[in-house]
Amino acid sequence: MNTYTDSKGYIREKCPEHPNAYADGFCMQHRLVVERSLSRLLNVSEHVHHINGIVTDNRIENLRVVTPSEHGVIHAPLRRQIQYIKKSNFIGVFYKKNRPKCWGATLCVNGIKYQTPLFRTEAEAAQAYDALVLKHLPDGKRNFPEQTPPENILEKKYGSIRHELNGKLYSNSELIKMFKITKAKYSMMLYRGKTIQQIHDLCLGGVKKEAFRELSEVDMNANAPAEGTDYDSLNDNDEEDEE
Repeated sequence: MNTYTDSKGYIREKCPEHPNAYADGFCMQHRLVVERSLSRLLNVSEHVHHINGIVTDNRIENLRVVTPSEHGVIHAPLRRQIQYIKKSNFIGVFYKKNRPKCWGATLCVNGIKYQTPLFRTEAEAAQAYDALVLKHLPDGKRNFPEQTPPENILEKKYGSIRHELNGKLYSNSELIKMFKITKAKYSMMLYRGKTIQQIHDLCLGGVKKEAFRELSEVDMNANAPAEGTDYDSLNDNDEEDEE
């Protein structure tokens, strides 16, 4: 697959030849769209803002290049509002306090209650509600009647990071289980700049003990993390279990 949705809800596109690609060879799709439109690379001081607030809507007309300070000013009112909001303006959407992913949606059909996973944005939860309507109540009213919700938005692991291995995409928990190692050892190997394919070869190629012994002898404080590594995503599944 050439794209996937990361733990923050952004779409990443495979572009291993890009100079700013992450360790897994993927880039933020919204930045790629703007770069293709401008026919140049964006620098680190140029942020890309989604005008309508839907981070999966990467049409060029919905993207705007801003400075970091401008981006902070744009999102500051929303951050203050989210601290106090209790009711959404979207149909079926609710808010949960003190959650990294705090927006969700419910739909009741014939006394049966259907609930979506939790999301980081209100708009994503509204899209998930529309997906519930299409699945369980085709004639029901939707938040975005002219849009089709993302195909996998109702999946429990929607938005969690995926790594490509042998032509398939796996979550961090799936890889840890496959490699038969602890989360700490898995994190350490990513920290040392190992690719998923290299970890696979080390763990399943008969040299696991030697590899771990070598890593344990290295002073981790003397080495910087691999560029582009998203360590927060290692806790995605723990967070989902709490939901």
